[in-house]
Amino acid sequence: MVIAMIKVVDTQATMKPLLSLFNPKLLTAFYDVSKFNRDFHQSFPIENQMSPELINKPCIQLRSLPGMAATILSIALFIGAGTAQAFQLTDTTGQPQRLADLKGKWVVVNFWATWCPPCIKEIPDIAAFAISANPNIATQGEKVRVLGIALDWDETGNANVDALKVKAFAKKIGHTYPLVLGTDVNEKFFGKMKGMPTTIVYNPAGKIAYQKTGVVTQELLARVIAGEKM
Repeated sequence: MVIAMIKVVDTQATMKPLLSLFNPKLLTAFYDVSKFNRDFHQSFPIENQMSPELINKPCIQLRSLPGMAATILSIALFIGAGTAQAFQLTDTTGQPQRLADLKGKWVVVNFWATWCPPCIKEIPDIAAFAISANPNIATQGEKVRVLGIALDWDETGNANVDALKVKAFAKKIGHTYPLVLGTDVNEKFFGKMKGMPTTIVYNPAGKIAYQKTGVVTQELLARVIAGEKM
């Protein structure tokens, strides 16, 4: 049974003892990031390079660190995310995105990464939902705010170059709603993500109404904001 796509940031020998800690039956999604992560997937769509089973599984990331630190980090990633708090973010256009300013609206926050196939798969559906959920935005205003938060985007250490690349990549795959480049500060508001994609939905009162690690669809999100218990 495949439970997740795993991005391996460092494929040095130090990774081997860490990977050996996991049940081989669960660790079937291991792959060499150099093939899929080079220059933000210029060979897109990467769905063509992977089985449908993997495309629909959440992604997790393991960073190779010496000794006990690597073990602690990997275990933390599996344990799960912390409790989300009221967030204060800034999107790539410089606009503030604060939960406190969005009271009275449904808010959908989706966490994704360029190296995560199921993230890429669901983004067009989320974009379609953002449009369908606000059919008369010009006359009736916005009823639902959708935000995408790109994680693990700083690939080269040059923030300006990496930001331009991830923004271009987001546009290419149909990410038409506000984009936020994730930083360590995000953990203050949302806790650690146990995997990607992860979607959090806030109700008009600013409370978490729904949260899922794994692919979401336009239909599922529509049902959530309609008040269905999922």
